Amino acid sequence: MKQARIWLEAILLKMVSFSIISKFLRFLYSQPLSYFFIPLYCRLFEVDTSESEKPFWAYPSLRAYFCRRIRMDVRPFHKDPLTFISPVDGVLIASGKICRGQLLQVKGKSYSLEALLDSKPMADSFFDGTYMTIYMSPGKYHHVHASSKGIWIDSKHVYGRRFPVNHFSRSRVDALYPRNERMISYFHTEHGNHCIVMVGSCQVGSVQKTAMDDSSGHPVRAVDKGDEIGWFDFGSTVVLLWPKNKVELVKNKKIGDELRVGEPIATAIT
Repeated sequence: MKQARIWLEAILLKMVSFSIISKFLRFLYSQPLSYFFIPLYCRLFEVDTSESEKPFWAYPSLRAYFCRRIRMDVRPFHKDPLTFISPVDGVLIASGKICRGQLLQVKGKSYSLEALLDSKPMADSFFDGTYMTIYMSPGKYHHVHASSKGIWIDSKHVYGRRFPVNHFSRSRVDALYPRNERMISYFHTEHGNHCIVMVGSCQVGSVQKTAMDDSSGHPVRAVDKGDEIGWFDFGSTVVLLWPKNKVELVKNKKIGDELRVGEPIATAIT
């Protein structure tokens, strides 16, 4: 019986990970009729509706509400130039040292940094560095912000599956993050290089990069701490990377703690 359950779980996870499922659900969530499910969504996922830029009835669909912005006055950014801030609202699920090119996914499972970044040279630049993984549940604010002032060097969109990224899936799917669709963004700060990996998930699950152009239409590479760099169409995960001996993670946060956009998560080692 146990073996049959394991097989069934594996089959169901594979089925929901195909992009056609996400595209179909995205179509449903985008329909005007989905608007009537917004109150139920808010109750199910304990959404703090007071933080939204607009009241829920001002959004034309459930998908539009997923992608809502919040009033940034409720997320003050930590001003110390030596600190890196949380780029998202979410739960801390893993952090620490990148050990021999491996990052912890969940207790007993790890994955390759090279596979996550889809690049050996970039993986080498963060070898034995520091990482932090933050999970965003479906009810969270889904926009992603720059952790520090710096230069947005490059972004790479890696297409893949869309496995769920909750604890159930993390404990059952090997190397989940490197298998999922993701957006990998590199930044150069005055404290060294930094990377934010936006990992997509099932259901709507797409990863979007914020278009940052100046008045002449040319890409803007300079970012300030807290600038928006992208968003998800549904809850997902971000992985933050720093090179070796560049930052010290905050001591007052442990696995399972809530993080909010703008609060300090690491301090540069000077």
